[in-house]
Amino acid sequence: MLRKGDKLYPVSWKKRRKRRPPKLKAMYDAGGKDAIGFIGSNRTSNEENYLLQKLARTTFGTNNIDHHRSADYTGLITALGDRAGDSLLTMEQLYQSKAVLLVGNDPTNQNPLVGWQIRSGIAITALSCS
Repeated sequence: MLRKGDKLYPVSWKKRRKRRPPKLKAMYDAGGKDAIGFIGSNRTSNEENYLLQKLARTTFGTNNIDHHRSADYTGLITALGDRAGDSLLTMEQLYQSKAVLLVGNDPTNQNPLVGWQIRSGIAITALSCS
């Protein structure tokens, strides 16, 4: 879906890709297809994981695909390399986010503080927009 004003309209992934969020676009422009990656969840079906990898490969042209391994944060930080700190989001930044995309994920179950920050921040944003 693509937001125009107050309404959401269905669009193709190809069209949506052209209107990527500014930070994602800046990362993609600076580092190309290897600058972004996709991390799936161990709670999603094989079909959903297939669609995620298809999205990553066909829409974004990246083969950087992995899956969530039950809170293996050390492995994730190691995989991100020297710039791991650039990829981290503080709880305050999460709270202030205007949008959060979750795919096959349950942050309330996996990390209750993250779930709370998402719900609280989005609720405050929704109230201030009305």
